[in-house]
Amino acid sequence: MAQNWLVNFSDKDGNKMAVVQVNCYQAPRAVSIAMGMLKKRDPEKHELVLSQSFSILVEDA
Repeated sequence: MAQNWLVNFSDKDGNKMAVVQVNCYQAPRAVSIAMGMLKKRDPEKHELVLSQSFSILVEDA
């Protein structure tokens, strides 16, 4: 059964750059799905997150 996951992207200072809610079966897949959603919704933010994110945290929503 699919679950809701929150994917938090943070920079080196610990500031959250983006938080994306994803509905999928496995937590490891949530990161790639979240990046795809960011790329589709906001390409500029996707590039920023891709180049500047330092940590990625996946939580059960």
